[in-house]
Amino acid sequence: MLRTNPLYKFSILSFLFIAFLTISIGFIVSHYFKKIILSRELRITTDFVQAHARERLTSQDFSYPSNELQQDKFATVFQDIAKMPEILSVKVYNKEGTILWSDKYEFVGRRFLENEELQQAINGKPIVTLEPARRPDHAYLKGYAHNIMEVYVPIFFENNTNAAGIVSTYKTSTALLGDIKTGMTAIWVVSITGGLLLYLSLFGVFYRAHKAEKTMSEGIIRLNRELSAFNRIAAVLSRTIELDVLLKDALYTTLEVLKLKSGWILIFNEETDELVLAVHKGLPDKVVKGFSNIKVTNSSYEKVIKGGDPIMGARLSEHPGLHNIIHTVKDMDTCATIPLKSMDKVLGVMEVMCPGGCGCELPLESYELFSTIGHQIGTVIAKSLLYREVKIFKERLEDMVEEKTKQVIQMEKLSAIGELMGEIAHQINNPLVGVVNFAQVALMDIKEDHPLRETIETIKKAGIECKEIIQRLLAFSRQSKFALTPTEINPLIDEALSLIERQFSLKKIAVEKRYAEKLPHIMLDATLMRQAVFNIINNARQSMPGGGRLMITTSFGNSKGDDEWIEIGISDTGSGIKKENISKVFSPFFTTKTDDDGIGLGLSVVQDIVNRHRGKIMVESKEGVGATFTIALLKSFN
Repeated sequence: MLRTNPLYKFSILSFLFIAFLTISIGFIVSHYFKKIILSRELRITTDFVQAHARERLTSQDFSYPSNELQQDKFATVFQDIAKMPEILSVKVYNKEGTILWSDKYEFVGRRFLENEELQQAINGKPIVTLEPARRPDHAYLKGYAHNIMEVYVPIFFENNTNAAGIVSTYKTSTALLGDIKTGMTAIWVVSITGGLLLYLSLFGVFYRAHKAEKTMSEGIIRLNRELSAFNRIAAVLSRTIELDVLLKDALYTTLEVLKLKSGWILIFNEETDELVLAVHKGLPDKVVKGFSNIKVTNSSYEKVIKGGDPIMGARLSEHPGLHNIIHTVKDMDTCATIPLKSMDKVLGVMEVMCPGGCGCELPLESYELFSTIGHQIGTVIAKSLLYREVKIFKERLEDMVEEKTKQVIQMEKLSAIGELMGEIAHQINNPLVGVVNFAQVALMDIKEDHPLRETIETIKKAGIECKEIIQRLLAFSRQSKFALTPTEINPLIDEALSLIERQFSLKKIAVEKRYAEKLPHIMLDATLMRQAVFNIINNARQSMPGGGRLMITTSFGNSKGDDEWIEIGISDTGSGIKKENISKVFSPFFTTKTDDDGIGLGLSVVQDIVNRHRGKIMVESKEGVGATFTIALLKSFN
């Protein structure tokens, strides 16, 4: 019924509102237009009259009673104005409101106290009115058929803030009313036209909104149906993670939701560029055989696999898997070819069939429905494939755990050995201090030529040497905070070298030092940097089991001439590093040594220490010739 139709209600209410608005605007604008026209007329008349009066009169001329000379003077000034065609009458008042001169002589000397416009003009305000003759001083104009425009002009002279007199003119309004009527007609035409356009615009907007709301309501109903379908499919897909069962459930449920009887799912093999039939329903055996490994390239499937968008209503005559057996499925057509996607990757294709063999007419919304179903099934397939990969990865991971556990146990042993080494060093250091002290006391009591003096000096020297070794071991094993102090590089290298210097003698390894002189002190954690240098030197020793040469260099500036760096070079003539292993030498647990020679943490620790100092470490090696490790440190690091 019209009564309940929102579009009909809106059209009536909006028409009434806009009609009221149009009439209101027309009256308001007309009123202000008339006011503007009268103001313009007042301004023109005021300027004209004041110019005439100031040019020929003085303030004394506006005194009462006026003599004949004044009357002649007023007549000379204002008679020309009174003779103008549109002027009906002219009066001159003094500041008390008495008429001094008029083209109607009978008014001279009279006062009209009820004239409100005159009183305002006496107070200095120009006044204009447009109305019929209504006051006693209008008596002689009552026969005039039109409204009369009356203008009151206060006359001011220099250095006087009060009006000396007032000049009033009575003008015909025929031309003015014509202008006003023309303007007001235009205003009403514009108002009515604007109101009509506004009504049409509002009605158009509401009509489109009404249609959109109707479409939205229909869309919500459709979305509710689709959501119900998605929920049913999701409920089925959540029951299992096994791929074969999952694909069968997905196809059967989708066909049930779409109220179709036939379809299939093909899985895409990216390596072979083929689609392989995984599951089907409602297909004859001959049709099933036709789906053996369909090539994607140059087939109708290529657009689906590469573009990832469904194809709607394709003909079976164009199907790449059925071109040889099309006669067996004449009563069916492909309803939709749906890509099964996870993220942006197509994992397979699902096709559903329409009965009839005459093509399928599907609504546009089905495109979005099929796309969403494809994403839903594709995501679950991806999870199933991921589950399969995780199972394989889990098995591999379990194989790795045992090996890595052995490495962790070895690290724990090293940590325990480090703590034990520190404890042993403390235990040895205490009695060793006593040995050195007693040797010094004995030397004080024994004469220079005593036969035991040389033996006791040897004991003292050996004790001091042992004490220094113990102190270095303590410093090496001590765990401390990262603390930077000004450090000399060359002595630090010597301290690290002294820890295994005896091993070089035993292995017949010659040590060559090429230290730069006068290197500046740089900010380092001496303990950590000593450990880094020791690890590289120890690796070099282990790479030369049959002897060789170790060369240690220091330099101010690098090979590119950048003097912001101090470099430490450590070269050996050992077995070298294979080319494919150079990128791995700083990786934790990477080692080419036997279990007795280490677990592959030495160079990883070196890299960590150098990185903490904002430095760089480089390695160059040639298999069978040797290796060179270079540590570059900023001289201004803080």
